[in-house]
This record gives sequence, C-alpha cells and structure tokens, in this order.
Amino acid sequence: MKLVVHELYSGIISQEVTTTRNTLVEAIRPHLYVHGVVAGSLILKITDANGELIATSTSVTISSISASNYFHGYVRFYINAYLRKDVNYIISLYSSGYTFSESGYVGWCNGYDLAKYSSDFTPSNSNFAALDYEIWARNP
Repeated sequence: MKLVVHELYSGIISQEVTTTRNTLVEAIRPHLYVHGVVAGSLILKITDANGELIATSTSVTISSISASNYFHGYVRFYINAYLRKDVNYIISLYSSGYTFSESGYVGWCNGYDLAKYSSDFTPSNSNFAALDYEIWARNP
C-alpha cells in the first residue's frame, strides 16, 4: 500500500468533485494524515465551480483528531449541503491557527491505493490520483 500525502502548506487543499446523483450531504470524511504535534483547527467548504460558497463544515481541532503524534484515517466534518447530479463542486480543506512545519503538519491523502470512489481518469502516477474522502448522505 502506498500512502501519498498532500501537505497543507498554504492553508488550503482542494478537490473538484461531481456527484452521480442528487445528494443531501450530512458529513464529509477526508482521509487526513497528522504528523507530530500540530496546533490549530480545520474546516471544509463546498463551493460551486464559480467559487460561490455552498456550505461550511463545523470546525475540527487538529489536536482532537488523535491522541498519538501520528495519525492517518478518515476525519468527520459535519456539513449540510445539497449537491445536484452532474454538477461540478469544489471541496476545500482550510486551516485556522495552523502553520506548516517539517516536525508537525497536516495533509490530505490521495486515493492512489485506497480510493472510495472511482475516477473518470487514470493517473499517470501516484501523485496525480484524486484526494481520498467519503461523503455521508441522508436519504430523502
């Protein structure tokens, strides 16, 4: 198994998504990696292709993600949104009070070996695979 991590350098990591059905989103669970002791908090935002804000998640304190100094797994962000079928959206991970350091950082793992959803492209190498996440939806 390869774990490819995109570090949160500039305070934002984004992924464009297109849902295959109308979806009432309850939560999104990105596959995050926490390295070392990290301060700050994280939120997710969903925007449309034009950058208009659709929804913002609740905040997650980075130190609450794991009791150990190293973690990788899915972290739940509660967010209420309605995503229409075949429309492009952008899911972005933002930080507050966080600064990247080689000794302590947060990253979003891509789905090269662990993807939950199939993509409509074949990555040329592991660095270009889509970010790994789960969308938890409510049934109408």
